[in-house]
Formats: sequence, C-alpha cells, structure tokens
Amino acid sequence: MTAISAVVGDITTQDVDAIVNPTNTEMRPGGGVDRAIHDAAGPGLLEEVRSRFPTGLAVGDAGWTHGGRLAARYVIHTVGPLQPTSKKSEQLLASCYRRCLQIADELGIQTIAFPVIGVWSYGWPGNKAIPIEARTLMESPSSVSRIMIIASDEVIRDQVLACLINKAWLRLLQGVRVLHERGFEGVRVWAGFGPVGGWRIQITDVDYMKKLPDSEIYIAREYRLFTNEGVARV
Repeated sequence: MTAISAVVGDITTQDVDAIVNPTNTEMRPGGGVDRAIHDAAGPGLLEEVRSRFPTGLAVGDAGWTHGGRLAARYVIHTVGPLQPTSKKSEQLLASCYRRCLQIADELGIQTIAFPVIGVWSYGWPGNKAIPIEARTLMESPSSVSRIMIIASDEVIRDQVLACLINKAWLRLLQGVRVLHERGFEGVRVWAGFGPVGGWRIQITDVDYMKKLPDSEIYIAREYRLFTNEGVARV
C-alpha cells in the first residue's frame, strides 16, 4: 500500500529517495522549482543532464539523474505540457506522473516527493492540474511506499488533500459495490478512529464476524483516510 501525503514545504530539502523536477524539453534550468533544484544540487546536476539527455526530453516523458548535493539520491526530471489547451494536454500531464512512478520502480525507490506539476511553471490553474495529479498518483500501480506532494502554500496543499480524499472515498465505495456483486451481502463500511489518530475506514463482513468469538475481530481490509501520514491508496 502506498501512503500519499500533501505538505507545504521546500522540495529541495526533502529527505526522500527521489524528488521530481518539472523541467523543459531542453532540460536546461528555467525558473521556479526547476531553478531551485539545480541551485541546491550544484553544477554537477546540469553536467549529468547534458551527458545523459543530449537531445532533452519529450513532453509527458521523464528521465533520472543523481541528486548531487541534495538529500535525495535521485532527481526524476519530467516535462509537462504548457497550459490546459486540450484533452491531449491532460493526458500528457498525467503521463508525467505515470512515467515518474515507472522510473521510481525501476530504480527501487521507496519514497518520492512531487511538486504540483503544471501550476506556475506551465501555466495550469490549480483546479485543472491538481485533480489530474491526485487521480493519477492514486490510480497508477507502483511499488513506492510513500509519495509526498510538496505544495508551495496552504491553499494548494488543501486543494490537493481535498482531491485525494474525494478520490479515496469513491474508490472505497466502488470496492464495496464489487464485493456485493460477488455475494458478500453482509459487507458494510464502518468509520472510526484509527490507532495512530485520525480516521480510518474498514470494510467488514458482518455475517462472518457473527461467527467469531467475542475476543476476535475480523477485518477484510482496512482503508485509512485523514491519518497523520496522509491518504492511503485504496
């Protein structure tokens, strides 16, 4: 299970295996997050970029380099589309996230920090870019254990969390429907406080629970929302 969290912070200081850099097709330092990452990593980052990617990257694609002076061991560079001009733009933005996760799996990365790709650097409004990020990160299969979304301010962070929570609830309800279709008529959704604080969601087979001794509790699967770690993929 992959835990996904959203926080306000500086992506260049995150103690994770990899951070994601929203760059341009030529992969030369621009402004914003791209410039901040290059400045923090040192000149060796650009040297490796030039060596590994002499012709740059296509929009929607991604590639990795080492992290230089960063706490992160790797930097995964990706190129987002400029502004949401069409359905194709949305598909390319989603591709950025999927490709980053694919590369993370290839490198054996367990923790990764993403910026909100598209907002500011590529001219996307938050209400267009953020739902794509939340949906893609929650739906894309990956072996990464923790995904952090680093927001520039509390407004962006809260928008990200709202999208993650809405998506998690939808997937949970879809799961209940599938179980009902498979004959688990006693399945119910139960909400309560989790052991580490915050909320948790459980799917339990009520009929099966009735057959157990009072000292035992059967949980078919547990889904946590609003925990201290963020939102878990369901």
